[in-house]
Amino acid sequence: MQLTNYSLAHGVQNIKSRTAVVVTALTMAVTGGGVAAVTQFGVAHAAPSSSSATQSTTTAFTPSVVAGMTTDRTAPSGGYSSTSFGGRDNVLQMNVDGANRSTSGSFYYTEGLKQAVNGAVTAKADLYVNSDWIGTSVRAGLWGVGNDANGDISAYPIVEFTTAGDGGYTGWRVFNDEVGGWTNLASIPYNTNSWNTVGFSYNPATTTFDFTINGVAGGSSVATGSVDLSSLIFNNYNYGPTSTNYTVNWSNLVTGQTVTADKDSCKNNGYASLSLSDGTTFKNQGSCVSYFASNKH
Repeated sequence: MQLTNYSLAHGVQNIKSRTAVVVTALTMAVTGGGVAAVTQFGVAHAAPSSSSATQSTTTAFTPSVVAGMTTDRTAPSGGYSSTSFGGRDNVLQMNVDGANRSTSGSFYYTEGLKQAVNGAVTAKADLYVNSDWIGTSVRAGLWGVGNDANGDISAYPIVEFTTAGDGGYTGWRVFNDEVGGWTNLASIPYNTNSWNTVGFSYNPATTTFDFTINGVAGGSSVATGSVDLSSLIFNNYNYGPTSTNYTVNWSNLVTGQTVTADKDSCKNNGYASLSLSDGTTFKNQGSCVSYFASNKH
């Protein structure tokens, strides 16, 4: 990086002539790891370290949050609510009633609720996989709405659990926007009568949304032009009056937004919500402060 130099001799001359001169030249932060610096009378001083990080926010599905969600395609046919389930409070519960399936065509057999997450680059939530689903027809998924820099929709990252995949496939699968089809993730196990964490994150290096299921990488979907997510959709599928009705439960929605962080961001438990692009998290405030104090970004 190149600093803006001020002539020390010229500064001394002005001081001698009793003209008070204080000159501070601030260089712009250099993209890709540079750090702003101050040159005062020819002496360089490094500015405080800062870095691009992801700050996470957890949203509980309280009655007010659920009441503020909007319908995607069709509202859950059996109703929905904030309830207690699976040892947790503030759970989003969505019910599918085959006898009440939409009559507007198959597009509207998908029933969903949308939650705004403007500017998020990561998203994950816990889905309860019920053992009663096995042997019936079920689809329960987390859908993202990716936006480009103009705010236009650019991608739909989707991860879901199904018992009705091609050939009767049961398990996790993700939707690949590039080829327009599903990719089964048979190698990633699902836990029945238990909470399973599913999600995706935007990867600017590869321009993809990368999926994870219970902490295991589950492939990716093309996200050309995307920069973030505008909303998330919790979707089910209604298989009609001859199918078995089912209930879907979601909990602990966690989203992350890109922020500029420094050692002050670590204070007041701020470290607990920060992570770096390489997945680094901080065990305590001290490790967070130490990182930003020793690394100049």
